[in-house]
Amino acid sequence: MNETPFSVSKVATDCPDYRGQDQVFTRGIIAKHRRSTESFGLDYYSDVLHHDEAPVEGKAYRVFDLAQEMANELGQPLYAAFVTYSGGISKMIRPEKEK
Repeated sequence: MNETPFSVSKVATDCPDYRGQDQVFTRGIIAKHRRSTESFGLDYYSDVLHHDEAPVEGKAYRVFDLAQEMANELGQPLYAAFVTYSGGISKMIRPEKEK
């Protein structure tokens, strides 16, 4: 299985500093599977659907918004994470139920 390491515990020094809610530089990842390690914040992602190789300017939670769209389309939970200059967040994104 091919895995991509991604850490949310280390700041992304290649992401410029915060510029406002709609002007944040982030690097993100979205995948079908995540394996956590004993090293806090370092996870391995497989079946990767999206991975930013370089910082992308946009809304702070753009990766979670994209993951939600993908989870809804695929009908399955996905794992998403992003990191900025000041830290990062990871979580599972579940498909939204139809209304």
